[in-house]
Amino acid sequence: MLPLANGIVLFYIETPRSTTNIPTCGTGEPSRWALRANTLNGQSQLFVLLKAYSMGKRITIYGLSGDSCSARADTETVDYFVTEN
Repeated sequence: MLPLANGIVLFYIETPRSTTNIPTCGTGEPSRWALRANTLNGQSQLFVLLKAYSMGKRITIYGLSGDSCSARADTETVDYFVTEN
C-alpha cells in the first residue's frame, strides 16, 4: 500500500487480472488499484480494505466504468469491492 500526498492510496493485488477487464490507462500496472482516501467514500473503502486484509478475507474489486483512471492517470480507480466469506 502506498499513500500519496494528494490523498490517493495505491495498492496491489496478488491474483492476476484478466487482461480483457483492464482499461487502457491501467495496462502498465495491471495489479495496481487507486482509491481516494481524501473523501468520505474513499476513507470507508480504505477501512474495509484494511479490515478485510487483517482478517484474511478475499475481496473482489470493481473499477469505475467510463472514467476508469480518474484518481491516477496510470492506475484503475476503485468503484467498489465486495468481501468474500
